[in-house]
Amino acid sequence: MTKVFNKRNAKRVTAILLAVVAVVSSIFIIPTASAAGKEVTVTFDYCYDTGGNIISFVKYTEHGGYTVGTVGEELCRIYADGKDAYCIEPGHSLYSGNTLTTDASAAWNALSKAQKKAVNLALLFGKSGSSSSLVGTDGQKWIATQLVVWEFLRSSSAIPSLLTELPQATTIRT
Repeated sequence: MTKVFNKRNAKRVTAILLAVVAVVSSIFIIPTASAAGKEVTVTFDYCYDTGGNIISFVKYTEHGGYTVGTVGEELCRIYADGKDAYCIEPGHSLYSGNTLTTDASAAWNALSKAQKKAVNLALLFGKSGSSSSLVGTDGQKWIATQLVVWEFLRSSSAIPSLLTELPQATTIRT
């Protein structure tokens, strides 16, 4: 009698099953930016550096005619229903209340396809997707990710070259 399920076939079947599990599970851990489709509760907290000091703006910053921050103003981290959230409209206040509704969908939908892709990449390689490989406090990681998102939204002319150069830049040699 011939063995149908030998060691070689067992290794192949195991490898295929592990590959399928890895692909399916990665779908659920890759962060993606999406607009709020429901009402969420927005809360804020200060961001702290490694010395425990509140991080604040060091220069006046504006975007599209809106003031984003003034010297000495504390940087606040945004949470939506207790999860990290990022601003895609720099200078527009969220302090008008503690709920955010479909206005976020309108702002997200107004972004170009390239801007949406760039924001998703910022989240993937920033705090949301790569927190364990980044150094600094959670607040510093959040601020760095937020600043990259704002930079992509501010200088949208740089996005097409970033997206075309990305496959070459993702090659990592050890």
